[in-house]
Amino acid sequence: MENYTSEEGSRDLKLGQVEQAVATLWKEILQTDRLVKPMDDFFSLGGSSIDMVMLLVRIQEEFSIELADGAVFQAPLLHEMAGLVAAACETSTNDTALHVI
Repeated sequence: MENYTSEEGSRDLKLGQVEQAVATLWKEILQTDRLVKPMDDFFSLGGSSIDMVMLLVRIQEEFSIELADGAVFQAPLLHEMAGLVAAACETSTNDTALHVI
């Protein structure tokens, strides 16, 4: 049985929660009920540049962080995007960003 009290286990748990939250945003923006998996690509699922802008706005609203405009191009896979969001939350000076996940 995994120990989620360790710092590393806590990070993995948070990353999993962020990944689920980002997957929910993808489904909302792409208007799909499809199960989004960690290796899925935002653009391969039908994401456009307009969808990308909407995603960045929704991430900003949900996590109280701001990602660069090119973030989706740099991290188009779900697990990559979740990693960017989690890292931004960890380094954010905004207290609410740390409590969303």
